[in-house]
Parts: sequence; structure tokens; C-alpha cells
Amino acid sequence: MPSARRAIALLVLSACFIGQTALVYSDDPGPTQLDATATRGAEVWHEQNCQACHQLYGYGGFLGPDLTNFATRGDEARLGAWLAAGPGAMPAFELPPDDQAALWAWLQAIDSTGVGQAREMSWWEYR
Repeated sequence: MPSARRAIALLVLSACFIGQTALVYSDDPGPTQLDATATRGAEVWHEQNCQACHQLYGYGGFLGPDLTNFATRGDEARLGAWLAAGPGAMPAFELPPDDQAALWAWLQAIDSTGVGQAREMSWWEYR
């Protein structure tokens, strides 16, 4: 019975799709309380339209890298150098030192919410 096999295959594929969707969208980092400096950093992010090129948690533009976990792999000096020089296709931004520090504080707050990119798990994390 080919129609019964097709129905079962469609049911299995649908279940896999629903299961994957649940796994992908259940990674909610939860609310993060921002201090005044980090809140100003979020404002700078939006005022400078950073989301047009960069992503957070996989959402945003595709010209620049995802910056969800930039604070883990970078530092404030690197951020300042990139803002001043505008590496690659990124334009240079002349931000006041307070705005640059606020942007760094906001990126640290975003980083503290969890991992925004897929990563390989270590063997002890499977338990």
C-alpha cells in the first residue's frame, strides 16, 4: 500500500519538523536587567543602526559577524579599534568615549545571557 507508506512518512517528517521547531525556539535566555550604562549602549546600537549589518541571537543583518558573544572573545579595546578604523566593509564610527563604553557594557550584558551560536558540546554535557 503505497498511500499508507506515504502517510506514515509524512507523519514522521511532520513530527521531526515540530520537534526541531520546539528545540530551536525553546532557547529563551530570559529577561536581563540592564543598568543605565548598558541601557544607553542599547540606544547607541539602535541609533547607529548596528543591527543592519550585525546579528544578535541570529537576528539582524548578514554583512558583519553575530555579536551575541563578542564580549567573550573580544574586549573593549578591540571594539574601540574596530569602531575607529571600520574594518572591511564596516564604516568608521566616531563615538564619544561614554557611548563606546555604554556599547561595550551592553554587549557584555547580551553575552551574559548565553550562547547565541551553535557550538560543539563536550562529552560531559550530554548527561
